[in-house]
Amino acid sequence: MELFANLSDDQANLCLLILTASNIKAEVEKSRDGWNIRVAETDYSQAMEIVKQYFRENPLSDPALIVSSAETPPLFPGLGVALVLLAFYVAAEVNAAHSLLIAEFGCSAQEVLKGQWYRTLTSLMLHKDIVHLAGNMAAITVFTSAVTAITGSGIGSFMILLSGMAGNLLNAFFYKSNHFSIGASTAVFGAIGILAALGFGQKIRRPGRRINAWLPLFSGLCLLAFLGGPGERVDLMAHLFGFAAGIVIGLLYVFFCRQPPAPAFQTACLMATLALVAMAWLKFFYL
Repeated sequence: MELFANLSDDQANLCLLILTASNIKAEVEKSRDGWNIRVAETDYSQAMEIVKQYFRENPLSDPALIVSSAETPPLFPGLGVALVLLAFYVAAEVNAAHSLLIAEFGCSAQEVLKGQWYRTLTSLMLHKDIVHLAGNMAAITVFTSAVTAITGSGIGSFMILLSGMAGNLLNAFFYKSNHFSIGASTAVFGAIGILAALGFGQKIRRPGRRINAWLPLFSGLCLLAFLGGPGERVDLMAHLFGFAAGIVIGLLYVFFCRQPPAPAFQTACLMATLALVAMAWLKFFYL
């Protein structure tokens, strides 16, 4: 059973030493992005706890880029966000408030620049129709789950939300007026930018051909071009700004998060995410 995936040489060697010292048999296999460590299913829980305990007592010098394979279902965090988007859409349709919500909480560049910051967040949770919603639900499920698998649910959710808001804010500054947008796609491309930055940070610290570190950023740009390029009802600049914001936020995580974040910090980030959402929607109760 896979215990960790995509480890660097040093991380894999360290984990093997920890497990061997605890009399737990482990196997190592090479993957495209690093080393994977597998243990017997009966040893999984004990092995995970032993490694976590070591990391708590002896923090790693590298960013926390170790991916646990099965502490939570891989798609659970992203699926949770997607279901929230669905709930907002259904609630608006049932109460015949869809058009009103879009008008009052969509990302109007002019209104954002007047100080209505909440629109940069609330607009991420609104969609024009079921087709628009379905596309963003699928994307947010995949890319949010990928980010949170690396960074943890609290930090990952907070970073993705910030990247979406920052992308919408930059878009408002770019257009200044006569521009209106809704949809979670800005946050989706923020998540893609974060993933590209995390991949860059993981590879740039490894000895050898560091030119390979630029491949995740190039791959992110390819995804941006493929998924967010010109098309009907596509806000290209919002996608670009969301992606750029995600890269900056991801790099900040890589270079400032020098050890695995404590569970309390993950919880604090999750609470901050929920608080931001609640604050942004506060105006709804005064309509």
